[in-house]
Amino acid sequence: MYPFARLTELYRLKDKLININFYLWVKKASRALLVFMLVLMPYATLTPDPGVPSGSAPFLHLAGMAWVALLACMSFETIKFRAGAVLFVLAYSALMELFQHYLPYRHGTWDDVGINSLGCLIGVGIFGAGNRLRILYPRIF
Repeated sequence: MYPFARLTELYRLKDKLININFYLWVKKASRALLVFMLVLMPYATLTPDPGVPSGSAPFLHLAGMAWVALLACMSFETIKFRAGAVLFVLAYSALMELFQHYLPYRHGTWDDVGINSLGCLIGVGIFGAGNRLRILYPRIF
């Protein structure tokens, strides 16, 4: 009986190490994507208007900020750092809207800041829901 119990213990340890390596890889990849998105944001928001139809602009703001906030949450382990990263992303997007206000070919509005804030909340909500599912159903995730 003892060798089988030891083997089962080794399999559990192997699974645990695979999960740790996977989450470490996810954290590093999400940090790299977050930095890339933050570097890309000034180019996307401060260059001349690419001709995006005005009806789809709010959706693009919402989806883009949800994605960046989700990456910010995935990049850190503690709630304090996650909150700080999301607040930084929100302040960074508000700063981009402020810069747009002073450019003759772009316009930044409070509506865009509000939509960006809503996008950040959606990104944090998606992260929270995914994290909750991972806790409730650990064998699936």
